[in-house]
Amino acid sequence: MSRFPKRWAAVMTVVCLSCCAALAQDAPPPAPSLAQAVDAAWRHRQSSLASQDRVRQAQASGVAARSWLAGAPALELSTRSDRFHADGGAVEHEAGVALPIWLPGQRDAHLAAADAELAWAEATEAADRLKLAGEVRERAWEAVAAQAQLAQAEAQARSLESLAADVARRLAAGELARSDLLDARAEALSADAQVEETRARLAALRAQWRALTGLEALPDPAEAERGSAAVDEDAHPALRIAELAAQRSERALEVARRSSREAPELGIGLRQERGERGAALERTVAVSLRWSFGNDARNEPLKAEAMGQRNAARVEAMLLRQQLAGDRAAAAAALRAAQAQLAAARERQALLAERLGLVEAAFRAGEQDLPALLRARSAQAQAAAALNQQQAALGLARARLHQALGLLP
Repeated sequence: MSRFPKRWAAVMTVVCLSCCAALAQDAPPPAPSLAQAVDAAWRHRQSSLASQDRVRQAQASGVAARSWLAGAPALELSTRSDRFHADGGAVEHEAGVALPIWLPGQRDAHLAAADAELAWAEATEAADRLKLAGEVRERAWEAVAAQAQLAQAEAQARSLESLAADVARRLAAGELARSDLLDARAEALSADAQVEETRARLAALRAQWRALTGLEALPDPAEAERGSAAVDEDAHPALRIAELAAQRSERALEVARRSSREAPELGIGLRQERGERGAALERTVAVSLRWSFGNDARNEPLKAEAMGQRNAARVEAMLLRQQLAGDRAAAAAALRAAQAQLAAARERQALLAERLGLVEAAFRAGEQDLPALLRARSAQAQAAAALNQQQAALGLARARLHQALGLLP
């Protein structure tokens, strides 16, 4: 027996690799998890840009507050001369810098305000991401329900087509009437129409999913939501924003209290002067301090605004805490109801499936007519569809509970 030529082995290897590459290109993209879908939607909507801007602004405020100067330094230049009236050679030049310095406690107040602003900006980003996660969850479970409905409709259509073929054979054998065949074919056509309607609805949901996330693949319906045990209710992003908004207003109020006057200015300069022509130049160093008088009235509008924002934020936090407690209770009740409805739907589907088996056996034995069989098939199909819908409804109810708890996928 001759050996296979090496050159043919190399050719076959290249062909196999090319086929594998083609199959890999044609393979559908893997189903993303809900967490991956939320990240994709976050990038697709460019929602992170506004959040990043808020964080950068807060960080810039912190950098400014950590400076040893209360503002930008200024250069001061001056010159004097008698050349325009006496022309005795007298001249004086002075160069210096003015350094704004912090008032007592003002720098610490600005630092605290910058830290509060940064914490608020980061909490706002978390709340925006949670809100987007809620949209992703809703669209994902709608698509899951539509997929289950389509699979059930296709199975029902295949079953009715098989029944129509069986009725046609029995009609040819003289066991059934032509009216039975017409009924069977009409039911099969109705099932086909239901398949197309469900397929169109799923296509619309896929388009909405692409617009939301930029992804082609739908999420894996078997993915479980993260457990909700030992959840810190105070860690909900929306509640944290409200509480940090109150803290942010308090820090702004403290800044206004510490800024009752303009920042003092420390001046350091070098002076060079000559009394008359031919005299030697004299150099001196000048140090000055500019201190403005305080005026409480100038910051009263800022104080009033900060106090109003603080009080409004406190009220909002209190109301939001009550609202979130109600949302959690409602979502938990909806989850318990969905679990009970799923158990009932599963039992009903099992009963109707058993009944359908008995009616089919009786139909084959000639003990039941076709309308009874069609009614049994329709009832079983409706029960199976209701079971699939309830399974998706249970997943959506669990996702809504996690959303109310402030948990990301």
